[in-house]
Amino acid sequence: MRPISKGNGRTPVTEKAVIFLHGFLGSKEDWDPFIKELAPLFPELRLLALDLPLEHDLAPKEWLAHICKEERIVASAFVGYSMGARLALYLADELAATRGLFLESLTLGEASEQSRRARREHDYHLLNKVLAREESFADFLERWYRQEVFSGISDHPDYQRLLLTRKLRLHNRNLSSAALPYLHEKLLSFSSRANGSSLFYLVGADDNKYRKLCPPSITPHIIAGASHNIHFMQPTPYLALLASAMHLWFRKCE
Repeated sequence: MRPISKGNGRTPVTEKAVIFLHGFLGSKEDWDPFIKELAPLFPELRLLALDLPLEHDLAPKEWLAHICKEERIVASAFVGYSMGARLALYLADELAATRGLFLESLTLGEASEQSRRARREHDYHLLNKVLAREESFADFLERWYRQEVFSGISDHPDYQRLLLTRKLRLHNRNLSSAALPYLHEKLLSFSSRANGSSLFYLVGADDNKYRKLCPPSITPHIIAGASHNIHFMQPTPYLALLASAMHLWFRKCE
């Protein structure tokens, strides 16, 4: 299996990499504008955006190990959005020491068996109408983005372009918050490193649900003018903060 990946154009050698993980309905192409801007600033790093594993792919840890072996990289930091943020936290330190996590609109998973069962039921029914052709994918997207967590996104000038780039994919069931372990303790442990500079936890100022989900001991970066999808709604401050994070992780620690 050859992983679907996008790098910054250099011949792969064994080198440090920053792994970018998209969210539900997204793809590796979501990160193209950010990689384009960051690559010249960090020529010593491999910036690699990945499509999340599909149903027929390996489980997450084996999937990442396969990619790192084929690409001849060490996963040194992760950038993740929503489902990709949860996966990034789960994968941190699994194959090599992780220098940094840049987590946007993170959920930590399900803390109880009851909530896991409810989540499994929710995930099972989420796309049923689309798969049964009882609802078009376009109608599903409109309904999806009317959720309160996406407040204001339909007013963005590029909203229609966002809809056109969304992908209907059946992801590996091991990515579900009902399948992954509850990650609260791992988040707190990681946040204590390097005086807190190893973790950047982002929430949109208009995403009330995810602001409440942030653990009290974590100080989030609250991004004005954004709800759940920060990198789409506010790409300029997002990019500036990510560049600052990477500078801390890879320049100050050398």
